[in-house]
Amino acid sequence: MTEVPTVAQGDWERLPNEPDLAWAAFKAFRDMGAKSRAIKAVADGMGRRPTQVYKWAGAYRWRERAEAYDRFLDAQDVRYAEELRQQGLERRSKVADMMLDVAEAQLRKWIDDSAIGISPKITPADVARLVEAGVKIQRLENGESTENLGVSGRITTIPDVELLDRAREILSREVKR
Repeated sequence: MTEVPTVAQGDWERLPNEPDLAWAAFKAFRDMGAKSRAIKAVADGMGRRPTQVYKWAGAYRWRERAEAYDRFLDAQDVRYAEELRQQGLERRSKVADMMLDVAEAQLRKWIDDSAIGISPKITPADVARLVEAGVKIQRLENGESTENLGVSGRITTIPDVELLDRAREILSREVKR
């Protein structure tokens, strides 16, 4: 996470001996934003002569102070964006884990029901889609590829009976761990 720089009193706060009008003018200048700051606009907005406002700007280092303020705001924005990114990462990871948990529970139920002759309500294809989606989310969150571009050859369909046998084998290995 990005550190927000520590700012010493005076970088964009009121300077010692800065007159009230000069301070008010600086705040107007500072708060215009980096792209639209103009000393003349401050003078016009305050009904002051531009020469007076230019003197204040030089004497009280307006540009330097305003740039320090901009850097502070930029650092805050970066930190906030990083926090949002991290929250999204955690939320998507939880969703992926829940999807895989549902798939595992349904797969176990499917195996148990099949063993006693009950026709399952969820198909092996449904379980496979849940697993695929959950794994895809996890891979995306880890920055890994979600596509297998190196696949070649024939794709075959696995009969439910064979898929059930493979699922039993995988689950029995997982239980032994």
